[in-house]
Amino acid sequence: LARALKASGMDGYAGNSLPNWVCLSKWESSYNT
Repeated sequence: LARALKASGMDGYAGNSLPNWVCLSKWESSYNT
């Protein structure tokens, strides 16, 4: 996931670092409605 995010230019996007994007995607993907 980190490689894909970095390759698509998400590192630093909207002021968020790559580790923050990985954490956010984990949080969102395991959200139980």
